Amino acid sequence: MLKLSLSHFGVSYSGIPAIVDLSVELTSATLAAVSGVLGAGKSSLLRAIQGRIRHSGEMNITDGDKICNDVTIASPIERHMLKAETSVYQFVLLGLLQKSWTRPVYAEERIIGALARCNLLDKKDLPISALTPSEMRLAELAQLFVQNPKIILIDQPDVQMNLINSDYLKCLSSWVKEYGTIALVAVAGAVDSTHFDQVIPLSNGHLQAAA
Repeated sequence: MLKLSLSHFGVSYSGIPAIVDLSVELTSATLAAVSGVLGAGKSSLLRAIQGRIRHSGEMNITDGDKICNDVTIASPIERHMLKAETSVYQFVLLGLLQKSWTRPVYAEERIIGALARCNLLDKKDLPISALTPSEMRLAELAQLFVQNPKIILIDQPDVQMNLINSDYLKCLSSWVKEYGTIALVAVAGAVDSTHFDQVIPLSNGHLQAAA
């Protein structure tokens, strides 16, 4: 079973703590939410897990008795870095090119499969600028799915987005359950725990005690 374990995990910026002594464990087929207000530490946590910023404490990814800290951890590409005329197909292809600029031989099959799963196959030739906000979020999921990641990290899908009833959440949850992935989604504000397998509530970088 895939497992992501954080032990006494911490993040600080110039001595100012962002995450403080966090210990948590996530296992296969888990859709988890990291919740909290602006400045709670959600983004810092996800960036540290992905290796984009330094952290203290321990992080281990295991599969049974095997340590596999080199597994694929995927997160969406920042949209402001892309041209508006980038097609939906090209946008999803970028997911496969993040580690190598060589197009894999299986690219076509993966891309078409991911777009179909996200109900975007009929929009593959459209520019991303033509997508609605909800369709763009689904395109971001397709970009993650083509990578066959073991761990998915998503930073605040949309503050105003109705996560509970969205096709976005249903699509992500379906993938997580089918492939035994761990998905960690940062969500602003409080979260109804009945719609996630696990909730990690943060306040000023600290894990909040259950109410």
